[in-house]
Parts: sequence; C-alpha cells; structure tokens
Amino acid sequence: WVPNSYFADFAVANWNTRPRKMLQFDFAISHLTPVPVCSKFQESVAYIVKNHPDVDQDMYTKAVFRQLSDGLRFLMICYNRAGTSKKKVQQDILYRIMGVARELCVHVVHNLVSCYYHKEEVPRGEMFNESTSGLRALRAEGGVQFPADVLPPPLSCSARSGDNQRWFAPTGLLIVDVKRVTLFRSVETGRDCSDEQGVPFGRPFKIAIGFGAAAPCTEETGRASSATKWTRTAYMQVANKPQEVERELVYYEKIGFDLSGVMPDLSEKLHLTLVQFGKGLSTWDFTTRAHVASASCKVQDMVVDPHPKPVELLAEDNSVIGFVHVDIFVPEG
Repeated sequence: WVPNSYFADFAVANWNTRPRKMLQFDFAISHLTPVPVCSKFQESVAYIVKNHPDVDQDMYTKAVFRQLSDGLRFLMICYNRAGTSKKKVQQDILYRIMGVARELCVHVVHNLVSCYYHKEEVPRGEMFNESTSGLRALRAEGGVQFPADVLPPPLSCSARSGDNQRWFAPTGLLIVDVKRVTLFRSVETGRDCSDEQGVPFGRPFKIAIGFGAAAPCTEETGRASSATKWTRTAYMQVANKPQEVERELVYYEKIGFDLSGVMPDLSEKLHLTLVQFGKGLSTWDFTTRAHVASASCKVQDMVVDPHPKPVELLAEDNSVIGFVHVDIFVPEG
C-alpha cells in the first residue's frame, strides 16, 4: 500500500499512461485490380508507414493484404510518435493512402459482391486479360509518379529513434528495471524451511538497489552519496525440470532514481543486494533480515546496451548462485 501523503508530496509516474496510440486501417479494394497494381499499392502504403515523420518506427507496424473476403482486404497498423496527436496523424495517413489509390486507379470497396455476366462464346479467362488504366500507367515509361503530398520524403537515419529508448517515463530519471532473479542453488540463510527436494520457501525477498563504489547497507535506508531503494517483496517460485530444480523471484518492477542525484556515480557501479525478510507467509514481521547474495555491474555499460546480459549473483563465499535480470536506461519520451 502507498500512504496518501506520498501522492501529495511527490510526483507520481503513471507507468500505464499511453504516450502513443495504435492506428489501424482495415479496408478492401476491388479484386478486379491487377496483381502488379496491388503489389505497387502495398509497397506504397508500407513506404508511407515506414517514412512518415509522426509514426513511431520503434513500435510494431504492418501494411499487408490479409484476406480475400469482401474484396482484397488490406490491413495497416502503426503507432503515432509520442507528443503527436493521434487524430491528426491518422487523418494525414488516410489522405496519403487515398492519394495512392487515386493515382493507381484502385477502387476502395465495402462489402463487395461481384457478379459476372458474359456470353457463352467468350473464351474462358479472356475477360481478365484487359489492363486497367492503373496497370497501363504502371507499365508506362517512368512508372507512376506520385505527388509530393502522397509519399513523404525518406526519413534520415538520425530521425529514427535509437535502440536505447526502452519505454516512456518522466524526464530527469534513471530507471532501474528489475525483472527477475533466477537461482540455481539453494539459498543458505540458516532460517530456511525446505521441501523434500531441499528447496527453500515461505519467506519473502527484496532487492536493495544503490549506486556508487560500495554496495548499499541493507540495515539502513541509504547512504549519503547514493540513496538506497528497495523493490517490492517477492516469494520463491519453484519449477521442477527433468534434470534440475529452478527457483525464481519475479519482480518486473521499474524503480526511478533522480538523474541529477546519481549522475556523479554513473561512472561507477550499480549494486543489487538480495535480502530475505521476516518469518514467512503467516506473519507480517519484516524486522529480521538475512543477506543472501549481491550483484554489481557498470552503469555505463548497462545504459548503452539495449539488451544487457544477466548479472551474476554472488553469495558471501563469492560463488555464483544465480542471475539477476536487470536493465538500466534513461527515458527519452
């Protein structure tokens, strides 16, 4: 639970806010449209999506023909860039798609039902051999030249978002994304309850997070050079596999640090300390703590790597007992 005073005294980061929204166009064109024209239409719409300045290129995009019902069904999906209006981006893309359809003489249809009437003396298949005006324009010298307001200019490499932008968050924060902890060795704290396979269970775990040259003190709330923050509690999850027993703590929690406060320590290390609390599920006594293991990594290496490797979790005897799956990034959106 969170005290009401926190909402009054501190800024709240809404992780469920949507800085970008999905744009979806689902329509059909006439199945009398020649295949080369269909191919050109699909390429042109895909080009619009990939080069539109207000489309977030890091998000999922699609521009394909997907069905033959009610005509040739076409589906386009993309997301507007953070800070732009969904309505304006959606309308602009719609105008551009219709511009492509006009230039290629493609007929957009709804609930199309086609009926063919022809004389018996007409050879089978001959009725489909006549080229449409769009196909003739496509085969002409120079091909189809679209107006400037239909196809946007190509985006430069610098205009596209970088790989380091993982997700949206308020500016001025350094985000530590603690995903999960995987343990492949039994946790020895002296107060463990174990099942028939020797797997500890019952008491919750937290992770203390701190920056600097030394690991954070788990008996205090923080240090002078870098405040220590804690994850929420997590309980051991056990998965039996054919050759081993895997223990896992699931967090998937993003914790923000004031970037101005930790900036001097970015050249040093991030420290993670796994601590076991209390006496189990039957009590709320979280006063007793047992240091289980610790992990550390260079902050700069984690920030620049979009897909960081898990960090080794070391016990007090410096033996590896598991891995911490963690990421560090500075939001840009």
